Amino acid sequence: MEAALASALEGLARVELYLYGFFGLVGLACGWAIYRAGRRLEDTPFGIERAEAEQKRAQAGVALAILLLLSAGLFWSTRYGAQALSGSLQPTAAPTVVLTPTPITGAGAVSVDRSGCNPNLQISQPADGALVNTTYEILGTANTPNLAFYKLEISGSATNGNWVTIHVGIKAVENGSLNASFSPNPYTPGNYALRLTTVDNDGQASPPCVVSIQLDRPGQPTPPPVP
Repeated sequence: MEAALASALEGLARVELYLYGFFGLVGLACGWAIYRAGRRLEDTPFGIERAEAEQKRAQAGVALAILLLLSAGLFWSTRYGAQALSGSLQPTAAPTVVLTPTPITGAGAVSVDRSGCNPNLQISQPADGALVNTTYEILGTANTPNLAFYKLEISGSATNGNWVTIHVGIKAVENGSLNASFSPNPYTPGNYALRLTTVDNDGQASPPCVVSIQLDRPGQPTPPPVP
């Protein structure tokens, strides 16, 4: 279901400009109809013709209002639909087709399985084992074939060992921002695993790319990423 919704949002994003153009043409037609009906009302003193003009003006007004609602819905879907989809996915279970790292529940070094990381699926920032103690931009690549959406998840002591979705994106990312505003503040300081997974249009999840991170509350600046 989530894959179908993400695919629909991706399709809307691709044809967004064409839809706005269509809505604009229909809106102009509605505006012209309202104008002509208004002129007819000014020039027509007879009851039946005035009633017809008023009816046409009302119909054009309703059509214009519907167009405005459709335009607003399209704008919201293409701008904020992914965030709403992200909320519907929390928490999410690990894909059954791959092995998942052991949830982190205590202190010490975190061992994760990075076998799913490759040039088309990787987390480049934060680096494996990095300290994150301020609002952080997660960078990487999510560009697997037939992409429907990708999701970022976190697991650690604050999630009781569950994988919790922190972001969902519906557009491919190549060496760019996967999530612009991850904050460690909601999480208990400690060692965590950060996981990136893509899902294709057939609903198949990729083997995940996983890195270990250390979360802490704001303090010393986060070390700069390695070039």
